[in-house]
Amino acid sequence: MTRAIQANAIQDLNYLPTNLTFINLARNKLEQISNLDWRHVTFIRLSTNPLTTFAFVKLSSDLEYFNCNDCALTNITLDLASFEALNSLSPWDGNENADTITGYAINKRVSTDTSKCNSIGGIIKPLWAASSKYSITACVIVPTTTLPPPTTIVPTTHSPDPINNTAMIVGISVGVVGVIGIAGALVILRRRQIRSELDTLQTNFGNTDPSLGTNYYAMNPDHPDNFHPSAPYKT
Repeated sequence: MTRAIQANAIQDLNYLPTNLTFINLARNKLEQISNLDWRHVTFIRLSTNPLTTFAFVKLSSDLEYFNCNDCALTNITLDLASFEALNSLSPWDGNENADTITGYAINKRVSTDTSKCNSIGGIIKPLWAASSKYSITACVIVPTTTLPPPTTIVPTTHSPDPINNTAMIVGISVGVVGVIGIAGALVILRRRQIRSELDTLQTNFGNTDPSLGTNYYAMNPDHPDNFHPSAPYKT
């Protein structure tokens, strides 16, 4: 659908149809164009308007022509897809008689406010930087990526396994019995060792010279180191 309503002193677009593909609004009194869905529009002519703001207008790659000559733009704010649709246009050659008019036309500098752009989460980007004679900047609203909330892993608790508990108790009991058995065996061995040492002392009673041997005094009863209380004293 085509709508050419140039030179009609229009100040707003409240009653503009939404299914347009061709829009010619040149030589009106528009100061602001915002919050419109023009993704099906292929031709936009806004020249010779006191237009300061072109913001949040949705455009698409269907756009072939955009003209804002003799506008007073100070604010161009677009989402990324709309910015790319505009930025992909080549300069218009000025031929009004062409079968298909394509390209962009803008003959004034546009400096979109950086601080205001940043305050709404946008970044400043140049429009037609490689082909325009004028410095033109736009505020581009880049979609933000929202990270999912971190996943909290809750450890699961298991009730004690009665079979495992029984095995553990049996193992501990066997270990204790084993320790007691080893201790008892050591006590018996120690007693036998002490008894053997006592027998040796009794056999060697009175032996003060280990070099004489174990049975020396038993074989020599008359040795002076043998003491027999019942024997008569020898002089």
